Amino acid sequence: MKHFSDQNSLDRIIFNFSHYSKEITQILNENFNKETVELIVDKKIWGGKGSALITMSCLGIDVPPGFIVNTSLCSYYNSYNSIPSEVENKIKHAIQSLEDTLSLVFGSIDNPLLISVRSGAPISMPGMMDTILNIGLNDEIVEGLSKKYNNPRFAYDSYRRLLHMFGTTVMQIESNLFDLPFDYLKISEGVTSDHHVSVDGLKKLINTYKNIILEQSKEDFPQNVYDQLFRAIKAVLDSWQSKRAIKYREIYNISEDLGTAVTVQAMVFGNLSEKSCTGVIFSRNPSNGDNEIFGEFLLNAQGEDIVSGIKNSLPISIKMEKSWQIINNEDLSISIPESMERLMPDVFVKLKNISKKLEYFYGDMQDIEFTVENGRLWILQSRSGKRSSLASLKIANDMVEEKIINKKQALKIIPIQTFEQLLHCGLDYSFIKIPPLTCGLPASPGAAVGMVATNVKDAELMAKMGKVILVRNETSPEDMSGIAVADGIITARGGMTSHAAVVARGMGKSCICSVSGLFVDGKNIHINGEKFPSGTYLSMDSTKGEIYLGQIPIIASNIPYEFEMINSWINEYKKIDIHANAETIGDIESAFSLGATAIGLCRTEHMFFSPERIFYMRKMILSKDHSDRVFNLDILEKYQQHDFEKIFEISKGKAVTIRLLDPPLHEFLPHDDKEIKEFCIQSNSIESDVKLSLAIKKEHNPMLGHRGCRLAITYPEIYIMQVRAILCAISKLVSERKVSEYELYPEIMIPLVSNVNELAICKKLVQDTFDDFCESLNDNDLKNSLSKISYKFGAMIELPCAALQADRIAEICDFISFGTNDLTQTTLGLSRDDSANFIATYVNKKIWNNDPFVTIEQSTVGELLKIAINKARSSNPKIKIGICGEHAGNPESIPFINSLQIDYISCSPYRIPLARLISSQV
Repeated sequence: MKHFSDQNSLDRIIFNFSHYSKEITQILNENFNKETVELIVDKKIWGGKGSALITMSCLGIDVPPGFIVNTSLCSYYNSYNSIPSEVENKIKHAIQSLEDTLSLVFGSIDNPLLISVRSGAPISMPGMMDTILNIGLNDEIVEGLSKKYNNPRFAYDSYRRLLHMFGTTVMQIESNLFDLPFDYLKISEGVTSDHHVSVDGLKKLINTYKNIILEQSKEDFPQNVYDQLFRAIKAVLDSWQSKRAIKYREIYNISEDLGTAVTVQAMVFGNLSEKSCTGVIFSRNPSNGDNEIFGEFLLNAQGEDIVSGIKNSLPISIKMEKSWQIINNEDLSISIPESMERLMPDVFVKLKNISKKLEYFYGDMQDIEFTVENGRLWILQSRSGKRSSLASLKIANDMVEEKIINKKQALKIIPIQTFEQLLHCGLDYSFIKIPPLTCGLPASPGAAVGMVATNVKDAELMAKMGKVILVRNETSPEDMSGIAVADGIITARGGMTSHAAVVARGMGKSCICSVSGLFVDGKNIHINGEKFPSGTYLSMDSTKGEIYLGQIPIIASNIPYEFEMINSWINEYKKIDIHANAETIGDIESAFSLGATAIGLCRTEHMFFSPERIFYMRKMILSKDHSDRVFNLDILEKYQQHDFEKIFEISKGKAVTIRLLDPPLHEFLPHDDKEIKEFCIQSNSIESDVKLSLAIKKEHNPMLGHRGCRLAITYPEIYIMQVRAILCAISKLVSERKVSEYELYPEIMIPLVSNVNELAICKKLVQDTFDDFCESLNDNDLKNSLSKISYKFGAMIELPCAALQADRIAEICDFISFGTNDLTQTTLGLSRDDSANFIATYVNKKIWNNDPFVTIEQSTVGELLKIAINKARSSNPKIKIGICGEHAGNPESIPFINSLQIDYISCSPYRIPLARLISSQV
C-alpha cells in the first residue's frame, strides 16, 4: 500500500475540535472574528461542516465532541482506493482521545461510545453525500446500551437504524428492501409513528435486516466496531464520486478536485425519549426573508429522518403552526401539531439565541441542524442557508439596516443565481375558474406548468418534448438529474427543510412539499383518491403552495423594492460598466430597466430577417449589377432608418454600439427548393438563374468566409447604406426635436477585422459617408447640429491575428470590443456549431475544465485577451475596451474579465442583473 509521502501532511491530517478550539480562541483573543478564524480554519482542508464545528466550539456552543479527517485523505483515496495504515492509526488514536474526553469506550458492552461518520465538502452540497449514524453497535452492545439507559426501545431503534444506513450506504443495498418490512411491521402493530413500534417488533426487524444484508451482500453485518468505522469512512469518501454528487457539482460548477473531509463525532440521541428530538432551522425565513426563526423538528427521531424528508415533521414555532392548517385546508377535524415553541419553550429560546449568535458571527442567514437529547440542546451543523431569490434580497437589505453587515458584505452574501432567478413568475389567476386540486407547503416560490413525470428517467425523456413537473412521494439525492430538468417539483412528504425544498430553492425552481392527499404509484399519481397518469398537465403556484389541473398561463412577478436598493449598492462597488446586447425595442427597454448603462452590441443583421425585409436582402445579394444592388439597398435603408429612429429615441443619453453587417451572406439566402420557388415567383426571376447564382455564392467554410468587414471591401455600398440609415435616423430625430444632438452617442463597430489596412478602408468609408451626408443637407441648422455629434469608431476583435495587431488597430479606433464567441472558435480551431457532440467528453476527461463556449478558456483565449488589451493600451491609453460575447454574461467568466481591467462588458438583457452583481462582489 502506498504511504503518505509527506510527514507534515500526515501530522496535520486530523483535527480534534474538542481539544484545540480553546487554543484557537486564546490565540486570537479579542481578534476572534469570522475573518481571523477562516485564516486558521481553512474550509478547503477541513470542509464546511468541520470548519463550522471548530468555529462553534470556539464560540462556546455545545457541539458533540469529535474530530475531522481532512480532505487530503479523499484525494489519496480517490487515487489508490484505500486508506493508508498510518492514517488508520491516527484515526484510532483520535478515537481513544474521544473516549478519554467522554469516559466512554468504543466497543464496550457496558459503557459504549457510539459515533457518527459524516461527509463535509468545502462547498455545501446538501443531501448529496453520505452519513452513517450509531456506529459502534452490535448484537451484544445493543443489550448493554439498553441496560445503561434503561430504555430498550431506544437501543433497538438505534441498532435497526444503523443496519438500515450501513446496508444502504456501505453495502449499496436498495433502501426499499429495508423500508418495506418496517412499513409492514407498523401496519401489523396498528401504529403509524416509528417510535410507537414495540421492542419485540424492533428485535424481529433487526433479524430481518441482518438477513437482508446477508442475502444481498453475501456477508454478515460486521460485529467488529472498528470494521464498521473504517468501512463507513470509505463509504463517505466513495460518496464524493457518487452519480448524484457528480451531477450536483456539474450543475453548480464545483471542482471535483476539492474532495470531502470526514467528520467523526460522538452520537447524541434525538430518539432517546419524548424529551428528545432532531430538527433543522433557518435563522430567517428562506422563502420570504422575514427575520424569524424558521424550521421543523421531529420528536423521538434522528437527524436523517428530517433531512431526507421521509417523515412529515412538526413546526418549530407557533407562527409556523398555521402552515399545517393551510395544508389540511383548515379542516378542524384534523388536529394541528404543536410546535417546539409550545412543547419545549426553554429549548426553543436557546435555539433562537444560538441562531442569532451564529448569524451575527458569520454575517449571513444560517441553516442549522440540531439534536435535543433529554432536554439538552446540541448543534450539529451550521452553514449559510439556501434561500429563494426574494428572500436573498430581503435578508441582505435587512441585515444592513440592522447593522450586522455593511453594504459590500451584503452584496457578497447574495447568491449569484439570485438575480437570474429574480423574475419569478406566477400563475395568471384571471384564468383560474376552478379550486386547486390540493395544496402543500410552499417550499420554493414561483410557478410552473408541465407534464407529470414520476421518476428521473421519465423526467429526462419528457423534458425533451416540453415542460416537466417531477412528482414524487419524496425526493432523494438520486433524483438530482430529474430535478435539474424539471420546471417544478412536488412531493407528498417532506417539509420546508427536506431535500427537495433545499435543492429547489438553490436552483430557483418551483417546489411544493408535503402535499395533502398525494400518493405516487408507479406511473400514476393519486390526489385525494383521484388517479392522474404520467403526462397529465399540472399548474403549480409554489408561492402559495397550490396545485391545479391543466395548463394555466404564467405571468412575470413584480420586482421587490429591495432590488432597487441593492442595485444602488452595486453601482457603488461594481468594477466595470454593464452594457446590453439588444436591438429590439422590448429587449432595449428591458435592458435599461435591469441596469444596463448602454447598448454594447446592436446586431444590425437581426433587422433583416422578417419576411418582407429578407426578400429585398436576397434580391440585393443576388443582384446582377451594381445599380440593381443599390436599388435594393435603398429600400433596405428605409427599414434600417426606421429601426434606428426607435433605438436612438429609447436610448437617448446612452451610447449605442452598432455593429455593421456581420454574418455570411448565405444565411440570408433561400436554403431549399420551396424557398427558392417562392423567391422566384415573388421576384419574377428564372429559377435556373437563381440556382446558378446560389451555387456561385455558396461557401464551404462560411464562418471564415465572405462576411464582416470583408463585405465592406468587396461591396462598400452595403456599409454605406447602413451608415446612411444611422445618419438619416439621427437627422430626423433632431429635426423633429425628439432627441437633441447632445443626447445621441452612436458608436459604429466593424466586425471580423483581421488586418489594420482593411479597417483603415472601413474607417475612411464611414467618415466619407458622414461628410457626404452632411454636405447634402440643405438645412444649415440641422447640418450644424449633426456636426456636433461625435460618433465613435471601433473594431470588433474576433480573430487571433487582430488580437496580435491590437496596438495598430487601437491607433485608429476610439474603442475595441472582443467578440469572444468567434475568438474562441478561431483560437481553439473549434466550430461552435459542430462541437456539441464531443465537448462534454472533453470536459469529462478534464481536457477542458468547462465548455469553452460558455466559460472563457483562460490559458488560450484569456491569454490572447491580455496580450491584446496590453497592446491596445500601449498605443492608445484612452481607448475604451469591452467584451460582447456570450462569455460576458457567464458567472464563471466575469471574475476573470474583471481582472482584465476593461471598461465594460455587454450581455443579454436578462443576464445584466447577474453580471452587475458578480462585478460588485469581486
